[in-house]
Formats: sequence, structure tokens, C-alpha cells
Amino acid sequence: MHDRSRAPAQRAQPTALIPTLRDALGASWRWWRTEMDWLIAPIARRVFGVRAPLTLVTDAAGKLALSELDSEVDSGWEAVCTGRQVIVLLHPAHVMRLTLTLPRSARGDLRAAVRYRMAVEAPVDESALYFDVGDITGAPARDEIRVEVALCKRALVAELEAAIERAKARACVVGFSPAGSTSPKFKFHASRGMQRSRSATRINRWLFISAACIVLTAGPALFAHASWLGVRAQSEIEARRAKQGNVIQLAEVNARIIAIREQLAQAQRSSGALRVMEDIATHLPKQAWISRLEYESGRLKLSGYAADPAATARALEQAASLTSVKLESVSRPDGGADGVSVPQFALNAIVGRERSR
Repeated sequence: MHDRSRAPAQRAQPTALIPTLRDALGASWRWWRTEMDWLIAPIARRVFGVRAPLTLVTDAAGKLALSELDSEVDSGWEAVCTGRQVIVLLHPAHVMRLTLTLPRSARGDLRAAVRYRMAVEAPVDESALYFDVGDITGAPARDEIRVEVALCKRALVAELEAAIERAKARACVVGFSPAGSTSPKFKFHASRGMQRSRSATRINRWLFISAACIVLTAGPALFAHASWLGVRAQSEIEARRAKQGNVIQLAEVNARIIAIREQLAQAQRSSGALRVMEDIATHLPKQAWISRLEYESGRLKLSGYAADPAATARALEQAASLTSVKLESVSRPDGGADGVSVPQFALNAIVGRERSR
């Protein structure tokens, strides 16, 4: 038999993994930002004109001073923080740290759960304190978690914020870093200027993401639209051709016929190849015939058969369009079945203007 009591716990495991994954990603992002601050901060200042926030620390008496990273500045902190964002790190003497055990179901709204626990168990007024939630770890019981909480007095934060405002700082954040880091692990209070800056940063981030999405979407959309227009135009052209039938094809054939006629008319008007062939046919003896005719760059080469090749050459010299007729070679091939063979000749000539007879 199956144990039905384990089924709800098994179904709840995927839901419980989501907050754990979110916390792990958040911790990884904070660690990466802290480790890469030495590289990101100079680039941001040079490219965007953004100056890194100034870090101030308090002593046990609540007095503000520059952190060790900015201690080489000669002037006081009031002159340095003018027009800049300021991070105030409280002294451990002004911070009380607690570890609360809460139900695992409180992960969805930890601040509300911590506020309720403080209102029920704390001996002081909750309205006089600022608190923030830190690391979340597992508890021995599977349905519980341990939450690290830090608290400070509102009155002290108000005094620090007023002092920073008198120094004409642009915005400030009051927090606490137990490990001595310049980035606060617990953030108790953010001034209105810091809240507006965060809102503007969030809006700018969404605007950049939206613009990138629009650009990445517009390119394929324009390409698809252009392709669709091309296909549509091609289909319209084919449809119009189909309606017109063979009109376009007949027009193309008619144009080619007209061009050929013009070329023939031009050849007849000129004393070119047609006139040369007429002269050869007129003066060629009856006992001779031409098997090959080559014409190139004004030179004519004839090959054929004749009973008397020399007489054939003398006859072609009388042609008006030929000059410098010269018999190149004469050969007598083997006879056929009757033993009679006709000499084969080859002669060259120059095609020139018609001579006066």
C-alpha cells in the first residue's frame, strides 16, 4: 500500500524550490556586483558620467566620517558628498542582530512575517525601529526557516539623513555591513532622492529592454513584409500575363523578326559577305566547287575541289571584290571505286573594294 501522507509533501517540493532558487540568484548577483565593482565603476563614470556613491561610516557615538577607501581626501565629508549619492554604514554598536525562526510558508512575504513577529515578541515599539532581512537558512524542522534580521533606531537614521541633507547630498542610503564591505548587506532606509533614482533607473532599464525588443522584432517583421510584397507582385505579374495570353510572346517574336530584317537589309546595302559570295559564285568554273569558306579580318580562305585548280585561281582573280588571289596548296586524294580522283585545292584572297572592270 502507498503512504498517502507523503503525497502533499512531495507535491510541495517544486514550489519550495522557487524561493530557494531566487535567493541563490540574488546572492550570486550581489557577489558578482561587489567583485566587479572595480571594473564597472570606472566604465560607468567615463561612459555615462555616473560617479560612484560615497561611503560614510559612523562611530560608536553616531558621528559621520569618511570610510577607509576615501580617507585620503583632505577635505571633510561635507564638502565631498555635495551632489553625490551617499551610503551610510552604521557602527555595530547601533545595530541589533536577531535570528528568527519562521514557517517556510512565510518566504512569500518575509518582511510582513518579521514585522508581525517583532510586534508580538519585541519589548519595544516597532514604529521606532528600522529593520531589514538578510540571509535565509534552513532550520532543523523541514517546515521552518531561519532568517537573519538587523534592527536600528529610527531617530538615529533621521539625524544622519538630516546631516547629509545639510551637506547637499543628492541621495542617501543607511545600512549595515557586518563584513566591512562598502556595499551594505542590510538596508534600513533610503531617502526620497534615492527612491526617485531607483525608479528612474528601473524605468530606463525597461525602456532599453523595450527598445531592444522592438528593434529585434522590427527587423524580421520588415523582412517578412518585403518578402510578402515581392511574392504578391510576382503573382500579379503572372496573373496579368495569363489574362493577356500570347500577346507578349507574339510581340517579342515580332520584335526579333524586325531586327533580323533590318540586319538583312543592311547586309544587302553594303558590299560585304553577300557581294563576295555572289562574285565567287559568278566566277567559279563549272568543274569546281567550294567545300569550306573562312572569312576573318578581311582575309578569305577557300577550300574545295576542281579539275584544274590553277584555272580556278585565275578565274577568281576576275572577281571584283577579291584581290591578291593566291593558290596555297593542291593535293590529289586517293581515287574511289572507279579510280578517278579530283584535285583538292586551298587558296587565299583579300576582300577589297570592287574594282572597275
